Amino acid sequence: MSTMIKTGDYNKLIPYRKEQHGLIMIEEDSEGDEEVLLPTKFIPEDLKFGDTLELFVFLNNEEEYTATTQIPYARCNEFAYLRVKENSRYGSFVDLGVDKDLLVPFREQNTDLEEGKKYLVYVHFDEESQRLVGSSRVQGKLRKIENELRAGEQVDIIIWKKTDIGIKCIINHSFEGLLFKNEVFQELRIGQKEIAFIKQIRPDGKIDLSLQQVGHEQIEPNAQKVLQLLQRNNGYTRITDKSAPEQIYSAFNMSKKMFKKAVGNLYRQRIIEIKPDGICLKQEMKNEEE
Repeated sequence: MSTMIKTGDYNKLIPYRKEQHGLIMIEEDSEGDEEVLLPTKFIPEDLKFGDTLELFVFLNNEEEYTATTQIPYARCNEFAYLRVKENSRYGSFVDLGVDKDLLVPFREQNTDLEEGKKYLVYVHFDEESQRLVGSSRVQGKLRKIENELRAGEQVDIIIWKKTDIGIKCIINHSFEGLLFKNEVFQELRIGQKEIAFIKQIRPDGKIDLSLQQVGHEQIEPNAQKVLQLLQRNNGYTRITDKSAPEQIYSAFNMSKKMFKKAVGNLYRQRIIEIKPDGICLKQEMKNEEE
């Protein structure tokens, strides 16, 4: 069965033959008609013929498939906050986290990109050039909501830009959403990744977001900080009201007194359990996240 290598994404590859500059890999369960070079420096020491590796693949300067064990900041059809390394006559090259930088052509820039600065970039496959390219035209890469999301659903967001009423976010690399300013009680940076929840989907398709689970809007701001850390940490933290004040402040940017009040708020609402070795979300709350 013949398969196709996915450029700018992960592919399941197996060793095929050795060459001077590395290993030639082919896709698992393929007929070997598409070959991928895994450079010598990326070959795991314990790799054996017959082993399967899941590797990120891109086209090198000679337009050959090349695999890497490096972890890219974004895959094809994803957004990431990327630093401009160099401007050229073709556009701007940004750091994708792998050996080959990503070109953002001038036609894909909504403003001139400055070297050394970071911008939100959408990574996609350009049919015209048959290459992986980037675009800083964020708005044009977002889709209109159809039936993919529902109220209360947990989503991944990337902070996009701040407005007078709130913070625009990119939801699941696909949709635009909004966190209202009066409901955000932590500092959020452009490009920052967070977990959020769909508060509502309006008739016009606009999406309102919340950083806490829907139904917990009445939780006071410091309790929200504790809840958000638990949500990001698989529902658990070793920090309790018996922890050192410095440790509490480092984790939550609040005093020990404020922390004890916040934990009490969550405990009274039966959102958390307080155990000798830490604080955890109640099982039903973890099930809601899953």
